[in-house]
Amino acid sequence: MIEDKLYVHIEYGDLKADFTGSADEVLKSIVRFLSKILPSLKIVEELIYKPSFGELAEILKGIVKISEGMPILCAQTNFSTHDLVLIGLAAKYLSLNIGLSEDGSMDARELSIFTGKSEKTIRNTLPKLLERGLITRTEKGRYSITIPGLKKVEEIVSGRV
Repeated sequence: MIEDKLYVHIEYGDLKADFTGSADEVLKSIVRFLSKILPSLKIVEELIYKPSFGELAEILKGIVKISEGMPILCAQTNFSTHDLVLIGLAAKYLSLNIGLSEDGSMDARELSIFTGKSEKTIRNTLPKLLERGLITRTEKGRYSITIPGLKKVEEIVSGRV
């Protein structure tokens, strides 16, 4: 997949800066630049959590493969059912946002296929994840991951290493 380069020029008072790269790289560079000239921005930057697609792909690498249909669990894992559901929904979220899927949600049957767990087990797991705000119901019987859910996936996978 070829990624277009973004070019941004900033002038702030006498300071000038040019940034070129992927959208994620340019955004990070701009925030770094601005936090040097606007110290309060550094504090705000530390408070904000916004997962990038590149970071999410790096987190999921080696655990799942993303296809046009459903994500595929590609490694034998010792993740709990809760964790596998979140990982599957995170992969589906990523596939939507990189253009491989038109839908970022999955139903219990799809999650059962992804996790290798019974559909009944998945149906018992979903309300617990909903209650914790890690997933949301998008339409009848379909679920997608929330931003707190994505943060949880980061914690789950980084704790595995």
